[in-house]
Amino acid sequence: MAAAPSRELDKIMVRLPNGLRTRLAVAAKANYRSVNAEVVSVLQRLYGATEATGEGLDAQIPAASSDTTALHGGASHHQP
Repeated sequence: MAAAPSRELDKIMVRLPNGLRTRLAVAAKANYRSVNAEVVSVLQRLYGATEATGEGLDAQIPAASSDTTALHGGASHHQP
């Protein structure tokens, strides 16, 4: 499947905690990609790459939301 032009993709605005944008920028630079591409990569690793329809994503959300390690700098904040 060919990549869709960016104006056809879903867009969201997020508020990031202090310091997170800097951490994303550092990681993006280390991985030779934009901050946007870094965010997409992290989300795809966390939730799994799915088709544009999102099919199958609902089954992945409970497992992925319990593993917040990538979003909290290596420290899991999962409550038992």
